[in-house]
Amino acid sequence: MPIDTGLILDDVTKNLVAFLEPRRAEWGIREVVPYEGLFKSTYPRIEVNVTDATFERIESGGGYMCDVMADVLYFFQQFKDRVAKEELDRRSSEIGLFLAANPTLGGYSNDLILEAIAITALREQTTGSPVVVAVIRCRIRKEVFLDYQ
Repeated sequence: MPIDTGLILDDVTKNLVAFLEPRRAEWGIREVVPYEGLFKSTYPRIEVNVTDATFERIESGGGYMCDVMADVLYFFQQFKDRVAKEELDRRSSEIGLFLAANPTLGGYSNDLILEAIAITALREQTTGSPVVVAVIRCRIRKEVFLDYQ
């Protein structure tokens, strides 16, 4: 029976969005959504992009340890260089530390490993103001079982 990685990636995306959503107001974020790949006028925002999955067979009767790479993208529109840099540093650290401190994502995963945090600037196509983004890359480990019905 082949493993449907699309369903697993979609499941991880939905669960990660649901896990981050309750903290939205505390972080001053307008919305937490799955990755859209388009520049919206709603900033600041978080988009969750789950990119790939690898599977390792484990000795538990049909189980696999699934490693899923996820990017939590924190978008912020930059109006002043100094303000955007400070905001991104602070918020990306808060979000990264929150994920690292909650490696089970509220009971959904077996572990979460914070891989990297990178910050870059993108040119906003509609207003001319740059959009800056912090990419918080993490590896989510989850045990999955195949259903042999």
